[in-house]
Formats: sequence, structure tokens, C-alpha cells
Amino acid sequence: MIHSRLRHRTTFASLLALAALGVSPLHASTYTWLATGPNTNWLNAENYGGTGTLTPNSSDVFIFDAGTRNANVNADALVGKIIIGPNFGDSTTNANLSQASNRVISINSDGTLPEGHTAGIQVLTGRTLETNINARLNLSGNITISNGGGSRLRLGVGNGAGGLARTRTPNVTSGVGLLSATTNPHSYSGAVTVDSGGTLQVNGDASFTTYSSLSVGANGTLSGGGTFASADVHSGGRISPGGEGGTNAGAGTLTFTSLLNLQSTGLVAIDIKPSGADAINATAGSIVLGGELRLRLDSAYTAEGTYQILLGLGPSSGDFNSVTIRTDAVNSTAVNLTSDENGLWSGEFASRGYQVAFDANTGVLTLVNLVPELSHFLLSALGVLALLRRRR
Repeated sequence: MIHSRLRHRTTFASLLALAALGVSPLHASTYTWLATGPNTNWLNAENYGGTGTLTPNSSDVFIFDAGTRNANVNADALVGKIIIGPNFGDSTTNANLSQASNRVISINSDGTLPEGHTAGIQVLTGRTLETNINARLNLSGNITISNGGGSRLRLGVGNGAGGLARTRTPNVTSGVGLLSATTNPHSYSGAVTVDSGGTLQVNGDASFTTYSSLSVGANGTLSGGGTFASADVHSGGRISPGGEGGTNAGAGTLTFTSLLNLQSTGLVAIDIKPSGADAINATAGSIVLGGELRLRLDSAYTAEGTYQILLGLGPSSGDFNSVTIRTDAVNSTAVNLTSDENGLWSGEFASRGYQVAFDANTGVLTLVNLVPELSHFLLSALGVLALLRRRR
């Protein structure tokens, strides 16, 4: 039997309400991982201060906020929520939820969680270590993924057995959630929402194309270099291949196999780096342009170049509402490019010495060194001559 102090039951009022509906409620339990224990097996109750083996359900919460040892997902289990705190792991071990023998964590929202909790995965504020959940994740119901820490939350990775599966609506609401490449592909088939400052980042080799819809809005970000089906970017949402502002060292390409709809309230951020430029590839689908195209010139960039930053444009793709360019500095000032109303945008980025042109019909960006006008040279020369005469 599990130690009684591990269990926090549903309230009496909740029990009465469920009984009136003829429903037998699941007991809500909170299991808190101890700094030390007999082993690292995540369902061994001794690692939480109890005895025996845990048999959790969708009403249960697991908290990992102590110790430097990994929690080993050595058996499949159904839970309601997983919480990772700032005190789990250290800079040497980087403790995580590791996995063995292709084990699966199922998270379902049909349980009655303890008060104040919603089904999903939460990384608490103050955590600076990267968080890895290496088992395959089966998400069912309305799931919230929230990362309040300072580093990425990597989901469904490890030993080729990771990935997301099942259906319904995961919502990435804060921080960075990373979907890595895996030999066991992501096969999630429900709707996905990224908003409230959340970032869904996909590894360059990962494929995430089986969901029913992807909505990026309310300051949410879709980034990385993987493959998606369709996406709708709106309400202040942004799409940023490769990770905006140098999150990744190299350039990245996000690929879409269906419709990428960039609404007038969305943002596309493209970084131009010494290694190349980020890009969006929709040659297997289509793009509807809108919102702001924000070009960011890396501080180390000194060359000239022509870059294909959008692929798959067609006659019905339309145009952006605005195109701007700035540096990668935190408080850099944006320069607005001017449109000729036929999809051609141009302007001078004088602070970096470039003439900039972007063609929304072809998706091509051109950067060439600014050559001062002849009149400027003549005025400068006349000024020098006048100065020399005075000195005589």
C-alpha cells in the first residue's frame, strides 16, 4: 500500500457532485520526488516517501524538484500532470526524466486534478537547466505545456523512441518546448495551439505533419527547422525559422506541406547570418502572405548576397503589410522598406551600409553595399579643398 501522506484526495464537495452525476471519481494524488532514494525508477513509491509500486491515473500529479539523479521512466504509466522544478538536477548531471525500453508516459485531461492544476507539463520559474522528457508522450485531451524556466523543455526525445502521439489539443503557453527528431515519428493528430508567449521549436530533421491544425497567435512563436503540414499565424503570433536572434548558430528552414496562412496580425522573422539566411519552404503546399516581414541582420554579417527566403510563392500569395530590417541588437531601430505596390520592397539600411531589396513575388532578398551618391563625394571634396585653402 502507498504511504498515506502521499495522497491528497478530492474534496468532499467534489465527491458529492460526482456522485450526483453517477460518476465514480478517481482519487487525486500528488507524488513529490525525494532528493535521495533506493533507485531511480519513477514508479517506485519509496522514491516519494512511500512503499510499494505506484499505479497512477489521470488525476495524479508528479513533482520533480529535488536531487541530482535522473528519474527513470522504466514502466508505462498514465498521469495527469508532470511538474519540473528549479532544484531537480544540477549543471553536471542535468537530471531529467530518462527512459528505458521504449516506455510511454500518457497524459490525459479526463481526471480530477488537485485544485489549481491543469493537465499537462509545467516547468517552474527559476529553473535554468534544460529539461528533457525522454519517453514517448501520448497526450489526450486538453493539455497545457508551460515552460517558465530559462532553458528549453525538450519533449519526446531519447533512444529513438520519443515523439508525440494521440489526439486533441495541446497548448504551448510559455517558454520553449522543443520537439526533436526521432526514429519514432511525431504522430499527434489533434489541434495544436501556441500562444501566451510560448514557443514551439522543432528540430531540423523532425517531422510534425499529422495534426489537424496549428494555430500560432497571442505572442506565440513557431521556430526551428522541421516539417509541418499547415499553420495559421495571427494575433501577434510569429514564425521564426531557425530561432530568431541567433538562438541557433546556423540558418534554418521551416517546411510546410500544406497551407501556411500569414494573417495581417502575424509576424515572420528571418535572420541573415554569415552562414546564410533563414527560409520558409512551401513548395509542397502554398503561402498566403500578410503581416510584417522582419529581417534581422546578424552583427557579424559583412558580406553582400542574394537569398531565397521564401519558396513556394504563387500568383495568389499576395504581399506583406510591411517589411522592416534591423540588427540583432536587443534595442535596435527598425528601418521600414518602401513598397512599389507590386510586391517590390526597397530601402537603405544606412547604419549597416546596405541597400536592401525584397521581392514578394519571388521570395528573394538582396543586400548590396551602399555606394554614396556622386554629389556626396563632390561636396566632401569641395569641403576638403576649402579647408586646405584656409590653412594656406
